[in-house]
Amino acid sequence: MSSVRKSLSLGFAQTYSAMIFQFVASMLIARLLVPHDLGIFSVAAVLVGLAQTVRAFGVPTYIVQEKELTEERIRSAMGVAILVGWVLAGVVALVSVPAALFYREPGVRDVMLVLALNFLLMPFGSVTMACLLREMNFVPQALASIASSAVQCVTAVGLAYLGFSYMSLAWASLASTLVLIIVAQIYRPPNLPYRPSFREAKRVAKFGVMSTSAFVVSDITQGAPDLVVGRTISMEAVALLGRANGLVQLFDKAVMNAVWRVAMPYFSVRDRAGADMSEAYLKSVSFITALAWPFFVFLGLMAYPVIRILFGTQWDASVPLVPYLCAAGMLGGPFLLGGSVLIAIGQIKEVMRPLIGIAVMQVSAVLIASMWGIETVAAAYVGVAVVGMAWWYKTLQRVLGFTVRDFARSLRKSAAVTLCAVLLPIVVVMVSPPGPNNLWLPLVLAGFGAFIGWIGGIFGLHHPFREEILRAFRHARNRR
Repeated sequence: MSSVRKSLSLGFAQTYSAMIFQFVASMLIARLLVPHDLGIFSVAAVLVGLAQTVRAFGVPTYIVQEKELTEERIRSAMGVAILVGWVLAGVVALVSVPAALFYREPGVRDVMLVLALNFLLMPFGSVTMACLLREMNFVPQALASIASSAVQCVTAVGLAYLGFSYMSLAWASLASTLVLIIVAQIYRPPNLPYRPSFREAKRVAKFGVMSTSAFVVSDITQGAPDLVVGRTISMEAVALLGRANGLVQLFDKAVMNAVWRVAMPYFSVRDRAGADMSEAYLKSVSFITALAWPFFVFLGLMAYPVIRILFGTQWDASVPLVPYLCAAGMLGGPFLLGGSVLIAIGQIKEVMRPLIGIAVMQVSAVLIASMWGIETVAAAYVGVAVVGMAWWYKTLQRVLGFTVRDFARSLRKSAAVTLCAVLLPIVVVMVSPPGPNNLWLPLVLAGFGAFIGWIGGIFGLHHPFREEILRAFRHARNRR
């Protein structure tokens, strides 16, 4: 368990360091570029993002989970990664022209052509990083992430200031990829082969097809609303929805990105050791919801001052979208690690069913809701989240074998902690509602009240998180 905590600590350090750069860049870019420019990049990034998921083709995951990783299998993984990456670079370049015509924006083509260069370069770093991750060496990955985020931030802001408009974001992405590759080569293990092969490509591809399918469907679910809204409403609406989504997804960036890096290896080790996977999963649910639920409620209450302070007045129209997206986030909170545990125990097919079903519902709901405007689209997220919650619950219950009472027990204390955390913020909103001339006071008071309430709930209700906090304090004291 101590190794898991160390891995999580490094993961959080990497995540928060990268977030600082990304957050600063986001605030500056929001003031340097207009929503139309950001909408162009968002649409192009979504189109390329679908191919980005296929580019990995499950190769990094294959390397990490392969029980007998021979030199020939590493060569084959490298060969598959290069082949898929280069083919996709050509596909993105070809698709860029009709995409620009479809959206009536030449900028979509220009952004996609620059982003396609990433596909040519990434295979030369991804295999190395996967081999290091397999050895539980998270240091190179952390350094690469921090360095690439810093370079991407400086490049994007600098080029935007010089007048490169939406292309500043595209060139910044390419600069970030180059940094990742450089760091990977610096830490490359001396015994790692250079020459690619295809002798074991069938074994790699068999795993890659299933793994990639799951991630492609997940990306479609996330990216489809931008594509639909960009066509049915406007590019400005895409940017507004993206701004609201980006704010809500801060939880993923601040917490889950670090957790996801460790979750699947942890669940895999527990499964090989013959542990009760139902207990392991429900314990993780208790921890995640104790953080996720208070975060989403607080953000829903404080959406106006947060957006005004961070991004300026031109993004006010995204404020009404945030509460809907926060509600959807709360409904999905208990299932954020559902896919990780199912893949870890070899049930990747069980992941596909809810992912595909939810993707179809998401696209359909957004397409229909877009006829009534962007706020209705945000409300549609809640409806999809309700169905998705039920679907994930039934799947996990059937595979892991927990009961309704077990699941409710894992959520009970998190719900009480959430109530403790949001009582004072609710009072602040009622007594001193946020407005154009009242931004900082309610935000600071609500933030302080939420923190005090959360700490009080964790310790007063003896939530499992209490022991982790105490352990962290004891560790820090012993180190001093």
